[in-house]
Amino acid sequence: TVLNLSHHAYCFPTGTVEPCKRRDADPYVGAFTFEGSNVVAPHKRPVHRVAMQTMVQTRTAVHPQKGAAGRMGGMCCSPDNARFALADPSQSAFLWSVARCCEKGETPRTCVSLQILLAGADVEAARAVVMATETPGDLLRGLQSALEITA
Repeated sequence: TVLNLSHHAYCFPTGTVEPCKRRDADPYVGAFTFEGSNVVAPHKRPVHRVAMQTMVQTRTAVHPQKGAAGRMGGMCCSPDNARFALADPSQSAFLWSVARCCEKGETPRTCVSLQILLAGADVEAARAVVMATETPGDLLRGLQSALEITA
C-alpha cells in the first residue's frame, strides 16, 4: 500500500495565496520513523518518495482549505511527491512528518505532525485512549501502551 503525505494541518496566513487560487511552493518535507513503525519507502517511482529520516525540498501545491474556498484565510500545503509505503497493510503505522516553508520575503513556518494510520482492532483501542486522555503526552504514552509499540 502506497500513500501520499499531505500537511493539511499546515495553514498559511491570509495573503500568502489569493482566495480560490493555487500556487507552487518548495518547502522542505520529510518523514521520520522508528524501527517497528511499519513505514517504508516505496519501491516504485523513487523520484516520488518522501525523504526518510531527513528533509528535502519538495514540489508542493499551496491551495485554499477544502470547502472554505479561502474565505477563512486558511491555506493548505499538499506535496504531490511525498509517497511512503506500509510494510504490512494489515498493521497500524506511525510516522512524524515535518514541513518547513521558508520562502523569500516570508516568515519561515514549520509544521510537525504525528501521522497515525490505524488498522483492525487498533481502531477501538486508540479510540479508548483518545477519550480517556487530556494532554498530548498522556495521549502518546497511552497509544504506545495500548498498541504495544516499543521504541
